[in-house]
Amino acid sequence: MHAEELRERYIAGERDFSGIDIRNADLNSICLSNANLPCAKIINCNLNRANLKSANLSDADLSGSTLCHANLQEAHLRNAILKETDLNDAELLGADLTGANIIEAFNVSSPHLLIVDEDENSEPELFKVIREASRGLYNSHNSESSYPYDVFLWDVASRGNFTLEKFLEEIGLLVEVQPFDFIEDKFPVKEYGILIKKIDTYLTNYKYYFLKVGLVWLDNYVPLLIGNTLVGSWIGICPTFDIERYGKECHGRIEDSASLNDNSELLSVLEEVKANINFSKRWDYSLEHCTYEIAEIRAALLHNILIYSNIMIFEQEIESGFFGENDEYNDARYAQRIQIFSDLVRSNLKNIRVYLLSYIEIYVYLVGQTENGDWIGIHTKWTQT
Repeated sequence: MHAEELRERYIAGERDFSGIDIRNADLNSICLSNANLPCAKIINCNLNRANLKSANLSDADLSGSTLCHANLQEAHLRNAILKETDLNDAELLGADLTGANIIEAFNVSSPHLLIVDEDENSEPELFKVIREASRGLYNSHNSESSYPYDVFLWDVASRGNFTLEKFLEEIGLLVEVQPFDFIEDKFPVKEYGILIKKIDTYLTNYKYYFLKVGLVWLDNYVPLLIGNTLVGSWIGICPTFDIERYGKECHGRIEDSASLNDNSELLSVLEEVKANINFSKRWDYSLEHCTYEIAEIRAALLHNILIYSNIMIFEQEIESGFFGENDEYNDARYAQRIQIFSDLVRSNLKNIRVYLLSYIEIYVYLVGQTENGDWIGIHTKWTQT
């Protein structure tokens, strides 16, 4: 089938394209939402910005195709072949990727990388129950848009203790970059160059990272520098963002015993440099220069600097009505399902942590610990303008 034929047939109202074979085609921005495409072979195709919301792509072969910025929300991708499929900034919220080889795809930024196969008997029963309870539910009570939920598992035995930095790396949101990978207008090479020139003699082992958190005016990237001071402390530096957080105060810092006195000379230079660097010249948004954080334990570093740079809000409890259980619904059965979902999470998970990342389109990650020490997570989005 040719690309134009597929477009025309969809526009004409056809939705069943089971087993189609289309290769090396330009399907840029095509709309195939709710289309039936099981066992399709869509190989080496350009599907950038395609609308595949709720499409059935079970057992489909998408090898080598690019789906950058594609909408795959609630798509059925069971057992899909995703070898060398580019999913950069693709929306996968609510997608069913059971059995799909998503680890062989490129540029995935999603907790779907932590998904476990529901067909395997090794899944914890509590995880199965919470995931099943979440299906068909939407977060809309505290958001201007309605989003489904993803449920994922952090297995301590295979992944180690849960930390925010490990989590963001595992789901592809925190990416280390080399200087030769810097892209003009995405990483502030000049501003960081000024910083490094001033403080290089006080730093060792520093590396650069992109934090991909959906800040549109930054092309979805926030630049970070993480390294060590001469006394062995960890240091992080990134822009500070002037974002209205609707009265929410900065809290949730991880207390750390790093000695600021041992780094007093570095801090003095940083304060001087900080006052003379304006990241906002690079982007059309109000920024407040840069922020830095020093920590003895690396696990505390990223957590704290994201709070102080205003990229993240952190909560250590689930607010009343977090899942919309205090709202009124026309459908009594749906309201009951929301209450059941909320009760399951609240009564079975301890050490609750809620991370709200970004601005306007906010990434919401709730994680809580089970009795055996593993972590079950829930991911959704809020839109707040």
